[in-house]
Amino acid sequence: MPSWPMAMPWRTSAAAAAVVAAILLAVGAPCVRSEDQGGAGQVSIINGNASVRYAEGTARSSLSVAQCQITAGSVTDLMWIQNGMKVVNKVTVPPTILPLAWTAAVPAAAGNIMLSDAGIYNCQGFYTEGPFVKNATAPEHINIRVAEAVRITSMAASMTLLHGQPLDITCVASGYQVNTSWTRPSVTTAPGSSSTSRLVIPATDVARDDGLYTCTAESDALCTVPSNRAAQQKCFPSPVRQAITVTIQVNPPGRVQALKRTQVASTHATLAWDPPSSPPPAGPGQTPVTSYHIVCVFGTSSNVTSRVVSSPATVSNLPIFSTVNCSVRAENAGGIGPAESTGNFQTRQGAPSGKPTIEKVSAMSASIDFTIKPPALAQRNGVLTGYKVTYSSNCAACPGCCQPSCKASGTKNISVHHSTQETPIDHQLDTLCNANQYTVSVSACSQAGCGVGADTHVVTANGKPTAPENLTATVLSSSAVRLQWQNPSPSTFGLYSKFTVTASATADRKYFNGVCQVNPPNLVVPATQTLSPGQVITSTVSQMCPSTVYVFTVVGENNAGTAVTSTGATTTAGKPSAPQLNLTALSATTIRVEWTLLTRDRAGPLTKFMLHLVSVCTCCCHGDCASEENIDYTATDLDQVNKYSTVLTGLCPSTEYEVDITTYNSATQSLPSDHKHVDTLAGLPDNIVDASCNVTSVNPHLIVVVHWRPPKTPKGIISAYTVKLQQTFFDEQAGKNRTSTISTEVYDKDIQVTGTESQKPVGAVTANEEVTSTNNNTVAKIPELPDHSTDEIAGGSQYYYEITAATAGGQGATTIVRCASGWTKPGSTGDNPGDGGLPGYVVALIVILVLAGLIALAGLLFHRMKL
Repeated sequence: MPSWPMAMPWRTSAAAAAVVAAILLAVGAPCVRSEDQGGAGQVSIINGNASVRYAEGTARSSLSVAQCQITAGSVTDLMWIQNGMKVVNKVTVPPTILPLAWTAAVPAAAGNIMLSDAGIYNCQGFYTEGPFVKNATAPEHINIRVAEAVRITSMAASMTLLHGQPLDITCVASGYQVNTSWTRPSVTTAPGSSSTSRLVIPATDVARDDGLYTCTAESDALCTVPSNRAAQQKCFPSPVRQAITVTIQVNPPGRVQALKRTQVASTHATLAWDPPSSPPPAGPGQTPVTSYHIVCVFGTSSNVTSRVVSSPATVSNLPIFSTVNCSVRAENAGGIGPAESTGNFQTRQGAPSGKPTIEKVSAMSASIDFTIKPPALAQRNGVLTGYKVTYSSNCAACPGCCQPSCKASGTKNISVHHSTQETPIDHQLDTLCNANQYTVSVSACSQAGCGVGADTHVVTANGKPTAPENLTATVLSSSAVRLQWQNPSPSTFGLYSKFTVTASATADRKYFNGVCQVNPPNLVVPATQTLSPGQVITSTVSQMCPSTVYVFTVVGENNAGTAVTSTGATTTAGKPSAPQLNLTALSATTIRVEWTLLTRDRAGPLTKFMLHLVSVCTCCCHGDCASEENIDYTATDLDQVNKYSTVLTGLCPSTEYEVDITTYNSATQSLPSDHKHVDTLAGLPDNIVDASCNVTSVNPHLIVVVHWRPPKTPKGIISAYTVKLQQTFFDEQAGKNRTSTISTEVYDKDIQVTGTESQKPVGAVTANEEVTSTNNNTVAKIPELPDHSTDEIAGGSQYYYEITAATAGGQGATTIVRCASGWTKPGSTGDNPGDGGLPGYVVALIVILVLAGLIALAGLLFHRMKL
């Protein structure tokens, strides 16, 4: 530990005094009071501390402020004292407090703490009391210590030694509690325990000791924290380092001894030698030989270099059949020594290093032709003696082509005289296998052997193909057939280049519809080199006609020819078309259905037609006639004709029917045809029903009203009713009854015709006739009967009506209507025509007599009553 100065001369400069004052300002001391010699003046140090230590070089500006204070009546001066020497003096009027601080008036106050700032500090004040000047001093001091900074004071910057010489270096440092240590390449010494550290290496090694060495000086001492006097920290946290470069030198070796050639070949030579004899390997600056450098020179500028660690050594890559000179040089850590030479020597002949050239290669089905040219002269490595030709095929392209009769591989040797070695040679490989890739390798040869071969790949041509095998045809639909076939297995001819698929319909082409193809376009299926024997090939032919026999041909082709195979198949039936339909009414209960379907629209053999019949009934349907029905139409000649006809019976008269037809073939059915409509003809209506008559007398005439209902089966629209008034009388001359038509009335207008089913109205009655319709009855009023004289109808007569309903089909059955009460003219005797009886005049006479008798009887009774 450095000694601390205890006193300083009083004649310290003002700058030094200011520095000390600054430290005191930072340090401070506890408040201390002291009476002066004769008065009440008191001095105190504010914020003081009894003892501190600061590191040399600490910035003064970082220290906290200490103040010296005096309390007196009249202060004249205050000062700080370091080791009994005044360092700061400040006068105030009146002076009360003197901070220990640096001002612009004291320039030296700026900067860092120095070793000279250490010491014991106190504060002294002066004041006046009466005529006397007195002073007072703080009784306790402040002890300020300064830790000396770490410095390396003695060490060289560099050093050079010979390999094997000792190394001795020393590092000297100064500072408070300093320790030193050395580090060198890949080695760190133990930390030092003093200010001096020495490093000694008895024998240096260039590989180990060459490099940079570093001395480190550091201190672990603690100092007061400038801004916090109650805390401590390392005085000098960063170590100080200084480096020295140590260079270890090594001398290169001398010449190798006894260099000789032990073996010489075409491209290499083996050399042997002894190590250098001087300088001795163990001398200062010498290291063992680490390697040998061999350089072989040939030609004007070419060379081969090699680096080995011992003798003997073989040098490769020498030129064949050439003059070579080799030299050897030893090498150690100090460098490469002088060269020792073998002198010129000749390398031997070698196998050619260059490849011959293969030109004009051509292949046929069983042979390969080519031309061989020699390699360049510099690559022959001697004199050419011939060529070696090897060829082989793995038979992968066409395994079946590799038969015992052909050669899949082989070797041929071609001799060449040295005088003709520059002449190209034409050669042929024969008896090869078809359609396979061969690798042909040609090597140039000399007395030393054959070199690397030049390769070419050649594919032999195909032979004439055989037919594809196992051709099958699978019908997919009415327009498509899938064909499958196989490559021959084994395939002895090679490969196909393509397949051509042809489809052709036979002579029966009746289902050709204008869209399908009788002869679809040919399909070309390319064959690839990967098709193996027995491999299945698939192709689909489309656009074919339905229900048609086709012949399919597959032609396999390559560059040597073609081969054909064929098979047949019949396409399935397709979807037929609906026929063209026509309807004709034949009668009230029958219609004729006619339709046409061309063969091309059938898409296959027909099996039937189905007729769908539906009535649209507005008139005359009843349970005995057809209303809806499906009718199958079959015939043995369905496929032989194009026009068809059938008559549908049992239909309702005067009824609208709707008909459509669906075509059926062997596979499916068509959509229904367009719907056609036809009305059956009207039939002859049945008898009217519920006929009756009513006779009334309107003098001088008789009025008869006839009622009837329409027929229950009108078989059409009733267009008219014919009402005939018939007279039956006895013809006395002929002696028999006769019938005559008195009147005929046709009711064809405004008569409401009704019946068991709804009917539509027809026309009106003729002039002067009244027609009514009541309770579903048809009424015809006959205004009067003809007036006949007695002699007109001999023997009396009888009247009745014949009523007939008519449709568009004609008049129906006649119904006779007789009046219920009887009805005769004078002279008639009965209700029925043709019956016998009294004549009319007799009947009239009887009536007159009866009436006259009644009148006479009435008069008599009246007269008697009067009496």
